[in-house]
Amino acid sequence: MVRWRRLHHTSTVANTCSPPPYTFREMFHLGIRSRRMRKREDLKQKKELESEEEEEASSEEENEETMKKGKDTQAKDKKDEENSSHKKKSDKK
Repeated sequence: MVRWRRLHHTSTVANTCSPPPYTFREMFHLGIRSRRMRKREDLKQKKELESEEEEEASSEEENEETMKKGKDTQAKDKKDEENSSHKKKSDKK
């Protein structure tokens, strides 16, 4: 199998840079990530974490709202029961 290696760029200073150790394809197959790839992956992970936190925050807010509504309805139900019981007592008399 023939190995193709990218030759280093010729610069004004003659051959001061060593050729890259692997080509992109070799790096990809070996699982070596470049800085750019690592940055991309980090950004993706950050975005996923932020979206999960936002979802959790929104679900917590919804839960709080439903709890408040539930408490309000419970208070109204108690008042209605008290009023109805008073009415029943007054009707009996």
